[in-house]
Amino acid sequence: GREAPAPAAGARVLVVEDNPVNLLIAEEFLRQLGHEPVGAADGAAALAACAEAPPQLVLMDLQMPVMDGLTALRALRAQEAAAGRPRTPVVVLSANVMPEHLAASQAAGADGHVGKPIRAAELLAALAQARPGPAAAIPTSPRPLAAAAGPSSPSCG
Repeated sequence: GREAPAPAAGARVLVVEDNPVNLLIAEEFLRQLGHEPVGAADGAAALAACAEAPPQLVLMDLQMPVMDGLTALRALRAQEAAAGRPRTPVVVLSANVMPEHLAASQAAGADGHVGKPIRAAELLAALAQARPGPAAAIPTSPRPLAAAAGPSSPSCG
């Protein structure tokens, strides 16, 4: 299929996440990188948003109500093919990081997979891989992602 052009800073990025705290953290991280985040709470809302105004990149949670991420991703790929639209880069965000989960994401059409809790460096690397472009367009030292959520609680372990 055709590849969408790599988005530069200022790209519209759809964040599909049912957890409001995770959504806020991802949106803040994207703003720090100079992007325009748009939120969707489930896969069905994501498909509607993609049909209305296709984003340059999608960050997709897997476990959500109404429509899960893999179902939404497969439907997005079918929607793009039917409309003759370029393939939108999609990075999956999930606590499920076993090899079978990574394979399922890739089979559904994902371009990357980042484990939760999200670490800024891992997300940055996945974004760069999913949307290769000029390195200068990808800041390499954003504020730590945890800082966007406020004070962190002590770790158990």
